[in-house]
Amino acid sequence: MQKFNLVAATILGTSLSMGLAAAMPAAHAMSLIPQQEGEIGLTNMNCIVAAKDCIQTTGYKVKSLDFNQDFKDDGLKTEFGLSRLFVDKNATQNNWGPTNNQVKFTLKDEGTNPISDQYWFRPVAYDTKGKVIENGRLEVGKFLFTLDKAYEEVSLDFFDVEDNFFSGILEVNGQSISNLLAGAGKKDDGSTKTLKLKNVSSFVLQLGNPGTNFAKDGTRLKKTTFTTGDGVRLSGLAVTKAVPEPTTTLGLGAIAAVGLLGLRRKKAARVG
Repeated sequence: MQKFNLVAATILGTSLSMGLAAAMPAAHAMSLIPQQEGEIGLTNMNCIVAAKDCIQTTGYKVKSLDFNQDFKDDGLKTEFGLSRLFVDKNATQNNWGPTNNQVKFTLKDEGTNPISDQYWFRPVAYDTKGKVIENGRLEVGKFLFTLDKAYEEVSLDFFDVEDNFFSGILEVNGQSISNLLAGAGKKDDGSTKTLKLKNVSSFVLQLGNPGTNFAKDGTRLKKTTFTTGDGVRLSGLAVTKAVPEPTTTLGLGAIAAVGLLGLRRKKAARVG
């Protein structure tokens, strides 16, 4: 009988652990793109928009990074400043910032024009003097996303990647990688390409390239498809469930141990 009780206690502890695990929610993707138009409040730049349109993100922070060095080997001849990041719906027209240096999102863009009521991340390139380039419609930027916790999977959707191996992920969890997307190699591609990252707490994202207007003759950048650059938007950013904390696993084991100890005490009381 003693052997039976020990087996029963072990089964009870295991069942309880399995029951708690089964009760945990399944991995459903949750979008991190704010559902309002405006400018993302970056950690290293002040917004140029009104306070009500400066979006303070929840669950993650974004920092704008210098991308000049990334393009130097490709033949970049003009230095850029830090890019800003906006949330935009293509179905609306918006002007952001001071009138003498305004970001102008029109209903019809110079590039591909999706018909969409969805909210997308849209980078805006600036020169080194803080002057907006192409009225805010050069969609190029490099950004560090730092999440408030590690997630099992992060999914990123890139819209309208036309030039090869410029847009994509440059770093994950502080480690350099080169996960760059192949483009369509032609204008008006209008497709969406997806990258999925595993066990992520931070990543560096590169969107678009400056184009031949900003390139030295005979260089790779000069041979790209577009004079005004290949602008790229992030049409999707979603996470699944958080990576379990080490204490979670310890907690389930402790519950099983408590179940085993409880049965032993109960048996001892009956014997006494």
